[in-house]
Amino acid sequence: METIQVSFTELRRTTQRVITFMQVEYWLEADSGLRTAIEDDLGITGLDAEELLKAFSKQFDTDLTDLNFDQYFASEGMEINSLKGVLLAPIAIAFCALLLVWFFVQCLLSLLALPFDKQEARKVFEFSLIGKWGLYSRRRWPNTHPETTFNIGDLVASAAAGHFVKRERVRFVLV
Repeated sequence: METIQVSFTELRRTTQRVITFMQVEYWLEADSGLRTAIEDDLGITGLDAEELLKAFSKQFDTDLTDLNFDQYFASEGMEINSLKGVLLAPIAIAFCALLLVWFFVQCLLSLLALPFDKQEARKVFEFSLIGKWGLYSRRRWPNTHPETTFNIGDLVASAAAGHFVKRERVRFVLV
């Protein structure tokens, strides 16, 4: 674990500068905190994330060469020219087709059960559309593992250290 010696005033000033930078350049909301994930919460990914990191590095004179970009950010999309893209495109199309068939079968089952048992029809309908695994599920799959999430706190820690560090792997010693 890396130790960074910094005064409380300097750490607070750095935090405020990073948050102001993100608010001005990337429309960060005023109530966002240090745990706000760059990709999952702000939707900054791919080339936009690369531009953010370049601007951040320049603004805060921070060396980000040790940052493994692919570990924290997804690419902007599937490259059809690559072999992976060529192989995944038909699988994605087949998956979408199966999802549509599953949806229509669930709706048909709901309609068939409607005259007989309205409660049961509603359960099937809610499961297929809204339930835990349904089409319009409220369940999301954010990247909640701190080792693979890049957040505002990581930017603050990196700005304070002068090079890339994960906030979880650094200890601030206030002097």
